Amino acid sequence: MTSTTTVSPLLHAPTKRTDEVDFAPSFRSYIATTYQDDPDKYATEIATLNRLRQDTRGAGKDVTGRDILYRYYGQLELLDLRFPVEEKGVKVLFTWYDAFSSKSVSQYSIAYEKACIIFNIAATCSSIGAFQNRFEPAGLKTAFNYFQAAAGLFAYINDNFLHAPSQDMSRDSVKTLVDLMLAQAQECFIEKVLMEKKKGALVAKLAAQVSHVYNNVVDGMTNETISGQFQKAWIDLVRVKAKHFHAVSCYHKSFQLETEGKSGENVGLLTLAETLAKEAHKLANSFQSSHSSFTTAAQNPTSSSSGSGQTTSAASALVEATKVSLNLITERKTAITKDNDIIYHEAVPNVDTLPAIEKLNAVKPITFAEVCTNGQADIPKIIGPDIFQRLVPISVHEASSMYSEEKAKVLRAEQERVDSVNGELQAMLESMDLIATMEKLKRFVKGSGGYDQGAAMPSDVVQWCTAVRNEEIGAGSSVAEMISNLDGLKQRVKETLDEVGLLLDKEQHDCEGMRVKYMDQWAQEPSAKLTSQIRQDIRQHRESFEKACATDQALFSRLNESKRDIDTLKRPLEEVQSIFAERVVAATSPQAARKEPVANLIDADGPGSPGNGLGQLDEQILVEKLDGILQRLRALKKERGNVLEELKTKLHQDDISSLLLLNKNKESQIFAAELSKFKPLQSRLTANIQAHQQFMQDLSNEFEKLRNSGGREKVD
Repeated sequence: MTSTTTVSPLLHAPTKRTDEVDFAPSFRSYIATTYQDDPDKYATEIATLNRLRQDTRGAGKDVTGRDILYRYYGQLELLDLRFPVEEKGVKVLFTWYDAFSSKSVSQYSIAYEKACIIFNIAATCSSIGAFQNRFEPAGLKTAFNYFQAAAGLFAYINDNFLHAPSQDMSRDSVKTLVDLMLAQAQECFIEKVLMEKKKGALVAKLAAQVSHVYNNVVDGMTNETISGQFQKAWIDLVRVKAKHFHAVSCYHKSFQLETEGKSGENVGLLTLAETLAKEAHKLANSFQSSHSSFTTAAQNPTSSSSGSGQTTSAASALVEATKVSLNLITERKTAITKDNDIIYHEAVPNVDTLPAIEKLNAVKPITFAEVCTNGQADIPKIIGPDIFQRLVPISVHEASSMYSEEKAKVLRAEQERVDSVNGELQAMLESMDLIATMEKLKRFVKGSGGYDQGAAMPSDVVQWCTAVRNEEIGAGSSVAEMISNLDGLKQRVKETLDEVGLLLDKEQHDCEGMRVKYMDQWAQEPSAKLTSQIRQDIRQHRESFEKACATDQALFSRLNESKRDIDTLKRPLEEVQSIFAERVVAATSPQAARKEPVANLIDADGPGSPGNGLGQLDEQILVEKLDGILQRLRALKKERGNVLEELKTKLHQDDISSLLLLNKNKESQIFAAELSKFKPLQSRLTANIQAHQQFMQDLSNEFEKLRNSGGREKVD
């Protein structure tokens, strides 16, 4: 139920005016005395702040003006962390004028400055909402959102600023403005519903709610505590809307009664609707006579599609809207009355006995971020960088020093752990004289075989060695790294498939839950039908994934079978040559043919001496194993050094001054949270040390085996 030629006018709050302010004198003095710094160093910052405030004085009632105001407000919040702007602190006098009476109020409080700026941001949002082209869906949506944002900003003033210095920001005044903004947002929602050709119970409930809120607005505007603040035209306009939407509510309720077959009650309800519509139209005509020059935001279909409506006579728009409503109601009442008189013959109840229409609220106060294009992500962009970020309070310096000491404790503890295990390694190597012993054993192994040309490695084996070393030790990724990466990728694939499956199940459960709740009114097709192809794709992906995992497992088994050979091939070429020759000799020598024991590599008496130790080939393998453990220990030591260096760098670069500035008196919580950033590096060191300790034990055990394998002379 709306006109095709006009919609009812909407109100927007006026903005507060302010006098010019110069922050320089008091700020320069405070910087010099409290921060004991040269104020000339911050001349640019002070000038920038002065310019920001000056810009707010000429901010337009559009998105650009909105952002100018919010940028200054955001900088005020940051400013409050460094400068105690108040009468007993940094004295800056702020003079603002009442938005309605133009009465000036001056204070030295930055809280007063912030409250006034928020008031103007709210007023600007109300202007953006009021001047949208509501004949277009996009304009209606924008108006709907901006009125709710204006309500949220006005409500923020009441919630956070307790002592209002001016009447326009008193609790009763701001509460009335909140109700007005929410009522107009609800009105926009009704217009959207009507644009979608909906009628009946839904529109009736929405209109009943907006009529109720407009009545509250009238009560607020006429409250004795703010008597005379709102001009009579505003009060009369809102009073017309309260009557008008009550009539609209009754009109749309009649469609529900018609469906339910309550003809007599329907006639009574339409009689009430006609009475209300006549009163609304009469009040609108009176408004036109009394306030013919009053203008506000009202549009007709020829308004610009850019979203800015034409400013037309509010009186004529209001008269037209109530006239259309009255004609529709009278026409429907005549038809329903005729049907009841001729067909149904139901008794018509007294209008005073009709049940109240249920109300439905579709609006709520929202935050400023919710009308920004990218939500909360736009707020830092609008505010910009902290103007005085170079100026750090003494308390923050002190807290930063405390945090630096906490970081130093972390570093000292990790340095001590690393030094301790490095010392253990060095002590063991020195006590065993392991490095010299290993070199001696390697030379003995190479010289004991008497290899001939027939034991030389084939060129194919040499090529294998080169290829394996290039892949495992060179620039390429090792097999172990690739397997680790593959395991990670497979885990992510499995988690993604599981997550998609769970989301589909949840969506199906929600859909069926809504179907049970709303029954035939829930018109969406069953979720299982809509998502069947997706589920089929998931099953196919899962089957392919499982087959790939099985293939990987087979490859891993083959790899494990060849691991010992690969470990041998990646050793230096001369060592591989020695191992190859030794095994060839061992396999082809008369000793091997007769199954005679092979001399012990550590036996001081040479190959011919009797012994009860390991065979020469087994001892060679043991030497290789010891060498591998030593290499791993060296690699772990290098890794510890790298991790410790990374920890040092990150601790040195960690600056939490901005966090300490924004969270005063929360140092202990901030310290704990920020130091937890280094836990991953500490955990890497812990894992490294645990692996180091295990390899140290292995080294000791294997070396003891070698010592006990035969004569001790070569070891000792």
